[in-house]
Amino acid sequence: MAEVQKTTLSGELSQRFIEFVVMHAQNAALFLGQIPNPRTGEAEVNLDLARMFIDQLAMIQEKTRGNLTSEEAKVLSNALSNLQMAFVEVSGGAQPQGAPQTVAFHPGAAHRVISPYTAAEMRSMMEKVVIEGTGRKAILEGYSAAGKTGTAQKVDPATGAYSKTKYIGSFAGFAPVNNPQIVVAVILDSAVGLHQGGQVSAPVFRRITQQVLEYLHVPHDLPLAPKHQLLLAQAKVKDKDLDEGTPDHPGQPLETAEVNESAGEPAKPSVARALTPATAGSVQPVVQAAMRESVTQPIPSKTNTSAQAAQPELPTSGTVVLDVEQGGIEVPSFVGKTFRGAVEAAQDAGLELESVGSGVARQQSPLAGSHVPAGSRVTVQFGR
Repeated sequence: MAEVQKTTLSGELSQRFIEFVVMHAQNAALFLGQIPNPRTGEAEVNLDLARMFIDQLAMIQEKTRGNLTSEEAKVLSNALSNLQMAFVEVSGGAQPQGAPQTVAFHPGAAHRVISPYTAAEMRSMMEKVVIEGTGRKAILEGYSAAGKTGTAQKVDPATGAYSKTKYIGSFAGFAPVNNPQIVVAVILDSAVGLHQGGQVSAPVFRRITQQVLEYLHVPHDLPLAPKHQLLLAQAKVKDKDLDEGTPDHPGQPLETAEVNESAGEPAKPSVARALTPATAGSVQPVVQAAMRESVTQPIPSKTNTSAQAAQPELPTSGTVVLDVEQGGIEVPSFVGKTFRGAVEAAQDAGLELESVGSGVARQQSPLAGSHVPAGSRVTVQFGR
């Protein structure tokens, strides 16, 4: 008796499965236009819905493979094959997901995703990263560059927490800034030793980008003039200054110490130029009285040494006129310059630039023509 009930139950389940397959096949045929709509009496085609039912049958076939009776497998296989062929015929060649497909990607029409103003702002900020931020080791020779450094901690699988020794250092940038020709992204996984993106990835970007631009014969957008040697010296900035744990400092003084190491002692202030002593009673022309110093120069006695005795006799009194120039560095005019132009002008003058805003320089303090000590800070207000 139990065996009869088991056979009956198995037959009912098989019948329900076949009915389920037939129902899905009818729905797919309905949306392929092979069966008229019961409510309108007209054939309707909806390939998306037809594809959904066909894909469901294909998934059922895959999941139940080897677990169906011969009758169930035959009904499912025949229904799926007929529907897939009908779908190809109705769709003009497209195939449902359950069948092998050839996928072709066609990019849509190009369109702008950000405004020109926003793009210019991003270029300016990314260029600033290279000029005076953590990407100074990405500075190119003869080309402007822009980009961004990145440093990410890796998760230690053993602890499930951030590793204290494993990092991913990256630098992504492009060049030249105003007419980009190439984009280069350098990502270093678990660098040994230095690990900050500005320390390990930016130099790789510089080497690759410099060679590729030269290989492609891209015209230089920056002159290779002596005034850019200070700018290039930033590429030799100390690694600790590129630590992304500290914020960028706009207007940070250029690291020029390494460039000047071979120059020996620092240059001494220029010595005032002495004119020929005037004879007693005569007066030498002087441009400004405030810029003149009267000095009475003692004349060594003839009895000092034989070497001094051999010198020609000089007047024992008179007036020595000295040209004393106003000390310090003359502040150049930054008004009207771009941010890069202002940075280069400040570097050429030996001054530290502190920028405020973006765009074109509008105001500056101290004013142009002022004299300030070397290394003084000049604040420049930029605007549009």
